[in-house]
Amino acid sequence: MNDSKTEMIIFSPPRVKIPNLCITVGTVVHQSADSVRNMGVILDKNLAMDVHIKRVYQLAYIQLRTIRTVQQVLSPDALERLVHTFVTGRLDYYNSILYGIPEASVKKHQLLQNSAARLASKTHKYQGNDITSGNHVGTHMDDIHQKAAQSPDVDATLDNVKRFETK
Repeated sequence: MNDSKTEMIIFSPPRVKIPNLCITVGTVVHQSADSVRNMGVILDKNLAMDVHIKRVYQLAYIQLRTIRTVQQVLSPDALERLVHTFVTGRLDYYNSILYGIPEASVKKHQLLQNSAARLASKTHKYQGNDITSGNHVGTHMDDIHQKAAQSPDVDATLDNVKRFETK
């Protein structure tokens, strides 16, 4: 165990105030923290997942902006794979722990998915939002998830993206 990386947290309901506690592990004294990271998931002391959700969305939007800068040199297939690998893949990672999150957080999740679908399909926010037109972002999200499910693995996806096929 790495004493300098060890973190401690005490989980409690939001209404219960727990005093700051200290514990000694090896030679290092640790205070209880408001949030800790375990295998890429940030857990807060109330298990509300607010810190985790905020961080995942920040990183996903950074990835979307980065992908948007190189989208002109990518084929449509490579663009979809890149969006799925770096954005929707990030959203799907440990998605099951978000069961029961507040409606506002679900809406953020949907907005991010819509942004990813618009980037992958090269449509604008207010272009073709009619489901009957076939340009609705939900249609493109379904296509992205279907193609990702058919992909043999992430390594093959990354190899395809590295080729940077031009139009």
